[in-house]
Amino acid sequence: MRTRYLFLLSLFVSLGIIAGCQTSPSDNYTVEGKAYGVTSGVFHGRWWNYYERGSSFLAGGFLNEAEQDLRTALQSRSRDTWQARTYGLHFVEYFPNRELGITLFKKGQLAEAETYLQNSLSQVDTERARYYLDLIIKERISKGELQDSEPPKVKAELIEMNAEITKERGQKNTSTTIREINNRLRIECSDDLGIEQIFVNQQPIFLRHGEKAIVIEQPIETKEGKQEFIVTARDLAGKESTFNLSTQVDLTGPNIGIFKPMDYLVTNDTEITLEGVALDETGIAQIVLNNLIISEGAGEQRKEFHTVLTLKEGENVFIISALDTAGNETRTTIKTFKGEPRSQSAMLWRFAQKHHRLNNTLASVSVSGPLLNEVLLTQTKETGIDINIKTPKPEQPYRHNRAIRVAGEITSSSAVQSLSINGEPYTQLTGAPKEAFNKRIPLPSDIVDSGIGTVKLAIEAQDSQGEKARKEMNVKVEPVLINKNETKMSIALLAIAGRNPADTFGSDLRTVLEGALKKQGRFYVLDRIYLQNILNEQQLSAGLADPNRALDIGRMVPAQVFVIGEVFPRGEQSAEVKLRLINTETSEVIAIFDGFIDDVNNTHLILGKCETLARQLADFFPRLSGEVLDFRGAAPKYEVLFNWAEQDGIKPGIYALILYEASPAWIDPDTGEITQPADYGILYKTRIVNVSPTSARGQVITDTSKPSEGVAIEKGLPSITM
Repeated sequence: MRTRYLFLLSLFVSLGIIAGCQTSPSDNYTVEGKAYGVTSGVFHGRWWNYYERGSSFLAGGFLNEAEQDLRTALQSRSRDTWQARTYGLHFVEYFPNRELGITLFKKGQLAEAETYLQNSLSQVDTERARYYLDLIIKERISKGELQDSEPPKVKAELIEMNAEITKERGQKNTSTTIREINNRLRIECSDDLGIEQIFVNQQPIFLRHGEKAIVIEQPIETKEGKQEFIVTARDLAGKESTFNLSTQVDLTGPNIGIFKPMDYLVTNDTEITLEGVALDETGIAQIVLNNLIISEGAGEQRKEFHTVLTLKEGENVFIISALDTAGNETRTTIKTFKGEPRSQSAMLWRFAQKHHRLNNTLASVSVSGPLLNEVLLTQTKETGIDINIKTPKPEQPYRHNRAIRVAGEITSSSAVQSLSINGEPYTQLTGAPKEAFNKRIPLPSDIVDSGIGTVKLAIEAQDSQGEKARKEMNVKVEPVLINKNETKMSIALLAIAGRNPADTFGSDLRTVLEGALKKQGRFYVLDRIYLQNILNEQQLSAGLADPNRALDIGRMVPAQVFVIGEVFPRGEQSAEVKLRLINTETSEVIAIFDGFIDDVNNTHLILGKCETLARQLADFFPRLSGEVLDFRGAAPKYEVLFNWAEQDGIKPGIYALILYEASPAWIDPDTGEITQPADYGILYKTRIVNVSPTSARGQVITDTSKPSEGVAIEKGLPSITM
C-alpha cells in the first residue's frame, strides 16, 4: 500500500512539473524582460487556458505557438463571445476565431485569415476584427488580388434640428437656404471595398473600421451667411471623392418698407393706396395682405407691391407679411381711421395708437371741449423717430435655446436711414419712413451651455433728418423644455477598468469619453465629482466597475443608464475597449459597444475613438418627438401607445415623457404672430416595453410620475424620448 501511495505521489509531482513548465515559459519567449506565452493562473489544459496563452504568444509575436494554442482552444469551444463561462460564476472574454485570424494575417495567410475574421464577425461584431479585415483588403489590393474600379460615393447636406417638440427628428429643409444655427451635417458615403476615412474641411471624422456604407449626422457650427463644406471620402484603395456643399444660413426675415399710407392715417376717403417694398438678401417668396397673397416672388431680393385698400367707417387694420425663400417671416400692421380728421373720435383714436395707454393718459388731462381737441392735436403731431420692439418682451422669458428673435418697427416722419442691433449694423433697409425688421441673434456660448441667463439688447435707429432713437432691455433666457436636463436621458460613466492596477489608461480614457458625451449634448451626463461624492458617502466606490452592483448604485445615483468599461491590452501599443450599458432599474445589460485603438499613445486617435463611441450611444438612443395614439388603464398605472415604430430606432428600455401645454403661446394681438411659443410641462414619465412596425407601447412609471393637478392624459398629447 505504501509503495502504491509513493508511486501516485511521484506521478502527481511529475504532472505538476509538466504543468509548471507550461506556465513558466523559457527564455525563448521573453522579450526585453517581458515573458509571453503565460497564463494568469495554473495551466490546466482547458480551452480558456489555451486561449489565454495563445493570446499572450500573439502579443509577443510568437505566431506559430499562438496559432497552435488558438486552434486547440477552438476545438473545445468554437464561438466568440464577450462572456464565456469557465467554471462556477467565472466569465472571460473569448475570441479564438478573431485572434487566430489576426495570427494568420501576420503570417501572411490572407485567405484563411479572412475566413476566421468573417466567422468572428458573424458571431460578435467587434472593431478589432473589422480593423484587421480592412488590413487584409488593403494587402490584397496591393498584391493585385482585388481591383477597385470606382472611388467612394459621397454626398452631404445640412439638416435643421429644430428644438420644438412639434418637429419630427431629423426634419430637414430641402431648400439650399437654412434658417437655423443649430444644425447637423448629414454625410452619406459608400464604397464597394470599404471606407477608410472621411474629412470635413480637412478635419477627420472618425469611423468604425469595416464600413462599406455609412450615414453620419453630427452637430456642426454654423453662422449667418454662406457656409462652405468640403467633404472628402477615401476608400481602402486610397481613392478619394469630394463633395462640395454650399449652403446659405439665413437668420434674418425680410424687411418690409411702407411708403403709403403713413401710420395712423385719418381720412374721409373710402379707398387708399398701399405702396411698399419687401427686401431680403436670400430672396422674397411671397407677400400676403390679410391672408391674401398679393405678390409672389421668384427669389428676387427686392419686391415692390401696390394695391388699393377699401376702408370702412372707424378703425381699419391691415396685416402685411413677407416670407423669404428660407421660410423666415416678417409681419407688420397698418392702421387707418375713416372719419373726419379733426373730429374728437379720430384724434382720440390716433392718440391711443401712439400712446397705447389712453385711459391712464387722459386721466391726467383735466381739460375738455375745444381745449381737449387742441391738446390731442398737439400730442398727435408727427415728430421724431420711434422704435417699437414687438419681440422679445422684457416681462416674458424667452424659450429658444440657440438664438433670440428681435422683431419690431421703426417709424419716422422721414426715411429711416440706419438701424443697429447690439452695435451690429442692420443693412437690409428699404428707405421707407416705416421699416419692419426681423432678425435672430445667436445666444452667447455661456448661455447655450448653461441653458439659462440674461441677454442685454440695445437697438438704435436714425432717420434722414438726423433724428435718433434708442431702446434697451434685458431679456431673460429660459430655453424650451425639450432641451433641459430633466428631459434628457441621464447617464453615469462609472469606470473604465485599466489594464492593471497601476495603469492610468482606463481612467484617462474615461475622462476623454465623458468629455465627448458632454460635447455631443444628447445626454445629461452626471458630473464625476458629484457621482464620486455619493459613492464615497455610501461606500459603494469599490463597485464602480462591477455590473452586479448596478442595482445598489442605482438606488443612490440619479441615472437611468450606467456605462461601465473595460480595457483589454492587445500587444504593447494597442488596446480594445468594451462598454456595457446597464439599466439602473433592472441591472440588465442593454447593449455592448466596443472600439479598437491601434496606438494607445496617439491622443488624437483616442479622442476620435471616443467621439465614435459617443456617436454610437446617441444613435442607439434616438431623440424622437411624437404623440400619444391611445392609452389604457387608470391613473397612474397607464399603458400608453405612441406613434413611434421600429424604423425610428426606438427600443424597449428607452424612456419617454408625455407633455402637456403648461401655458399657451403668446400671440401679437395686432398681427396674429406667435411671439412666444407654448411652454410644456411633464405629465408622465414612461418606459417603452414593446415596439412594433407601427407603434411603441410604454408603461407609466408610477414612482417618478407626478402629474399636474387638473391635467388628464388624452390622445394627441406631445411626447419626446429622453
